[in-house]
Amino acid sequence: MEAQVHDGIAKAVPVLPSFSETIEKSKLPVWDTGHLRLAIAAAGVALWSWNVDTNRFTMDERAFELWGVPLSEYVTFDDLSAHIHPADRDRVKAAFVARAPSSALMKLTSA
Repeated sequence: MEAQVHDGIAKAVPVLPSFSETIEKSKLPVWDTGHLRLAIAAAGVALWSWNVDTNRFTMDERAFELWGVPLSEYVTFDDLSAHIHPADRDRVKAAFVARAPSSALMKLTSA
């Protein structure tokens, strides 16, 4: 378990092995997609990925619902930023930029 603090609240977050570690050890379960989909739905979480080179997000339906944006094949950081409270936008953008590979920093910060 790893402790993470968000808004002053500490939460225990399990640290899971990578897929390759799971296969190598072969004692750990390999989850099928059906079980993973059920767990995701039960938890009410959303799945998304961000291509920093194109600034494009790929999101599941739940992510669109949570962000309050219409279903679209093309969603950018700016599209999502419009739904972040103005007082939080700079902090959120800084967090995203900090996680981006160095090649993407100029693209994000110069936009």
